[in-house]
Amino acid sequence: MEITLRSISRYLPSRRVSADEMDDMLGVEEGWSLKATGVKQRFYSEGETTAQMGARALTQALHAAGMQATDLDLLVGVSGTTQQPIPCTAALLAAELGLRDSFCAFDVNATCLGFLVGLDLIASQMHLGRYSTAALVASEIASVGLNLDQKESAALFGDGSVAVILDNKSGQGIKILGTRFETFPEGASYCQIQGGSTGLHAKFFSDDNKDAYFFDMNGSKLFKLVAQRMVGFLQPLFERTGLTMDDIDLVIPHQASLSALTLLRRRLGLTEERFFINVQEQGNLIAASIPFALHDAIVQGRVRKGDKILLLGSSAGVSLGGVIIEY
Repeated sequence: MEITLRSISRYLPSRRVSADEMDDMLGVEEGWSLKATGVKQRFYSEGETTAQMGARALTQALHAAGMQATDLDLLVGVSGTTQQPIPCTAALLAAELGLRDSFCAFDVNATCLGFLVGLDLIASQMHLGRYSTAALVASEIASVGLNLDQKESAALFGDGSVAVILDNKSGQGIKILGTRFETFPEGASYCQIQGGSTGLHAKFFSDDNKDAYFFDMNGSKLFKLVAQRMVGFLQPLFERTGLTMDDIDLVIPHQASLSALTLLRRRLGLTEERFFINVQEQGNLIAASIPFALHDAIVQGRVRKGDKILLLGSSAGVSLGGVIIEY
């Protein structure tokens, strides 16, 4: 499948939280959070909503593409920190842009793999001729749901948004060479927020169960499962495309944590030049993580026309996902 990436833009909220400030928030010794996560800084929203942050990134992307919001016939939102249970964040985002005419807008719920699933879905729908111009928007406000008692995960995440404009009109674009997604339900409890929906409704909130309404991650079990499954997960993707890892010019992974990324790079047998890392600069942005890294890789000249790029990640579920594109 071939689609055109018309533009990609990112947005970070204004409040910068340094590693030193994070140490103070967590009540740990100076230097602990940087050593534990590798994150030098992250950015926190102050008064902005998920839809507002997404709208800011999308407005920039539309401007860069020379388009108006009314040119879109599809808007897909991806987020692990949706603004509210209903309606979908994509509808709220469209309202933020002041859109009044009807068009298709919906969310994809795949947490950290949301961008990859959304990209695969949009490309497939365009290939079928159902849509011609789409926006894919990832927007995350992780800061409001962090459990400061789980210090390592609390120090890891940041807020941010990314928007991409895609169409099938120009005939010169990125080729999606292959996609693969797989879920391992044995890890369903490794990364979760139990409270707030029908399983544990907000009306049952109390001081005794308040931790269930915050983000909960068993980092060691999550990492172990991903590490065990990743290489085997990739083999069918390469077989399907007729490629090998040697054909890949750059791997752009989900920016989980610096230590996890370093170990993944070594496990895949890649040099630093062929493996993109930027988690140090803004932390783990959940669904916005992979497109944020893609944006920065393009801006830094790490991605060139004709390069084969592997977008790779994991998410709550536990799920793995990979998309190979020719840029």
